[in-house]
Amino acid sequence: MVPALNQLNIVTKDFDKTIDFYRRLGVDIAEVPPSPDGIRHAKAAMADGFLLEFDNHTLAKLYNAQWRSSENGSRALIGFTFPTREAVDQQYAELIAAGYQSRQC
Repeated sequence: MVPALNQLNIVTKDFDKTIDFYRRLGVDIAEVPPSPDGIRHAKAAMADGFLLEFDNHTLAKLYNAQWRSSENGSRALIGFTFPTREAVDQQYAELIAAGYQSRQC
């Protein structure tokens, strides 16, 4: 079973400047209005179905445990998809059994 690379998530300090840059580049970005607690998110569905997403640090701290803990965490968020939830769980179990550590909480 081979996972399909389907997402790249860019977490940015200057959300507005980043969105402006990619729009000037020609990327059609759908932005979700900011929430009262400062969360910012936007995404672009590319022609091949690939998702390019943008988050601010406030949002990244909610879903990425490494972002909350230290400067040693990954700053690239890359999404893979599997055909079923069971396939995700199976692959996760195999990776943990092989000695890899889980970084998400």
